[in-house]
Order: sequence, then structure tokens, then C-alpha cells
Amino acid sequence: MLLNVGAYDECIEALGTWHTRVDSSLSVLVDLMQMYRDKPETFLKAAKILRTICRLPGTIKELSASGDMMKRLAQVEKLLGRRESLNRHAAGSGKGKNAPSSLRAIKGLLQYIEARKVKLSLSM
Repeated sequence: MLLNVGAYDECIEALGTWHTRVDSSLSVLVDLMQMYRDKPETFLKAAKILRTICRLPGTIKELSASGDMMKRLAQVEKLLGRRESLNRHAAGSGKGKNAPSSLRAIKGLLQYIEARKVKLSLSM
């Protein structure tokens, strides 16, 4: 449902309301990404919701203030990168077939967050 709501700019305020009412929402999404990094369906949805929420004012500041969440996202990226590298060396293994899409999603999310940080720092 949240993905459907977040698909439309005019509905993002609903996510904003959800976000402000649940203090730990960002942490929950990062938790989901950590726990389900091997389950692309859940991982990619959590990443998409987090990226959508990052469009809301204040979210980037909150993420930046919590070095723990950014560190956890970076660790997920590192683990997915390692797994992709190992899978390249072990061709024919059925494991990790979806690692590249998850890895692209986490890299894209981290790049988006960094770009938003830069944009916010330039506007101040």
C-alpha cells in the first residue's frame, strides 16, 4: 500500500504523516533491508519506500543525524557487493541471482541520500 501511495507526488504527504507518527519508521525500514537483504522482493520494496520518504523535508537530516542508520545501510551495500563478487567467481551457483538488483537498489539509495545532503547543504 505504501508503494502505491508513494507513487504519486500529491500523495507523499500521506507518507509524511505516517513518517512523523512513527518515530522509528526509518529504523524499521533499515532493519527490513538488513534482515531481508537475501529476499529481493522485500528488500526492494523497503528500499523504494525509504527512498520515497527521503523526498520529504527533514528526512535526510534525520538520517544524517543518525550515523547508525547510514552505517547500517553501508554495511548492507558492502555485504551485497561481496556476495555478488563471490557469485561471479562461483559461476553456476543458483544463490544470489538477484544480488545485482538489490545491490543496484542500495547503491542508488545511498547515492540519492548523498545527493540530497549536498543539495540541502547548498541551499542553506
